[in-house]
Amino acid sequence: MKAPLLDVQEVTRDYVSHAMFSSLHRHRALDSVSLRMEPASIFGLVGESGSGKSTLARIVAALDRPTSGKVIFDGDDLFTLPARQLMHRRSAFQMVFQDPFGSLDPRQRIGRTVAEPLHALPAPLGRRQIEDRVAEVLESVGLPVDHMRRYPHEFSGGQRQRIAIARALVTEPKLVIADEPVSALDLSVQAQILNLMMDLRERRGVAFLFISHNLAAVDCIADTVGVMYDGRIVETGPADEIFRTPLHPYSQALAAAEPSVRSHHRKAPQVRPPLGAPAGENGCAFRTRCPRAIERCATERPELRPVSPGRSVACHRPGQDGT
Repeated sequence: MKAPLLDVQEVTRDYVSHAMFSSLHRHRALDSVSLRMEPASIFGLVGESGSGKSTLARIVAALDRPTSGKVIFDGDDLFTLPARQLMHRRSAFQMVFQDPFGSLDPRQRIGRTVAEPLHALPAPLGRRQIEDRVAEVLESVGLPVDHMRRYPHEFSGGQRQRIAIARALVTEPKLVIADEPVSALDLSVQAQILNLMMDLRERRGVAFLFISHNLAAVDCIADTVGVMYDGRIVETGPADEIFRTPLHPYSQALAAAEPSVRSHHRKAPQVRPPLGAPAGENGCAFRTRCPRAIERCATERPELRPVSPGRSVACHRPGQDGT
């Protein structure tokens, strides 16, 4: 079997906080998360705010370390690499953030901003090579070369996000981690950015880990989808299957709440308000909101298990009818 480009293995991330006059509090942001991505693929990660999507993005981008588990990128275990080797390895995976203005230095011209990652390459490029590379990536995202002399405030939100994507592409990476890259943009601009990403995948062979709470955007762009809830992936599989026939009750609730995601004739499940499951419990974290919860859900945490080729669900009663 061909090795995946990205192999996240049982990644857990705990954060410990200490309030005055109280004991330490441990919050588990990620709980045994695993996923695999093939070269030139687009994996969509969806879930509501607080589900752990951005934490996972930072760990995949090696901006944060997991408490346990591994991140294997193109054959390398990222968190066992020496610091200098990891810095050089970063050229093969880059990140695009949610805020296209906040991620750009307002004091720097665009050409310098886009060129910045090139200075971390193992073999530094000459000045002329850098200028040629910046011009090439700006053109690849649909921006004129002369824009490199302008400042961020001279661009629209959509143009700034194209600049952020150009900066991510300038090192010729194999993987781009895009964390909510279109949520701050108008609908028409969102469509342009999504089309750009799909075009870059086709022309350059770039893989995207596309993270969003916008199911319509994920439905448009992703090959494979992972649904996150409370720090765990509760369902994963081909995008068309996930959105056509979601099997986990949380996936069904998400799809029903997004009218444009193949749910025009789907009856919305009656999801209860979140009651919150205390940390450390063995049961299903979604059971307090689930309309299909049974006694087993309170005592046994469902593991992510295959239900069909390429499709896995973490639920004791998966399916459209809970059987």
